[in-house]
Amino acid sequence: GETIVPKVNACMAGVLACVNKICSSLHACLSKICTAISQCLTAVWNALVACCKAIRNGFVYAGKVFYEYIASPVYGCVTAVCGAIYKGIVAVCAAIYKCVTAVGTAIYK
Repeated sequence: GETIVPKVNACMAGVLACVNKICSSLHACLSKICTAISQCLTAVWNALVACCKAIRNGFVYAGKVFYEYIASPVYGCVTAVCGAIYKGIVAVCAAIYKCVTAVGTAIYK
């Protein structure tokens, strides 16, 4: 039985070496695949971030343009028009009041 043990040991060593080679190559392959997937995901993420920044900047720019060229002038115009209308109403009311006061004064003199 002593001659079988070295043969079994040699066979097991061969199997172990073979399994090691398979595992090593699998590990190397998986490592490459994982690295590639990671790089791909990183690239996708960076692209999404860039896209979101561009969209945000676009909205910020649109907002500035809207405020500077539309909202602000419209607000100024509306304020000016409303101010003028208000002053006009005040002047008309003051004139009516003066007129009524003058008539009242003339009647009661």
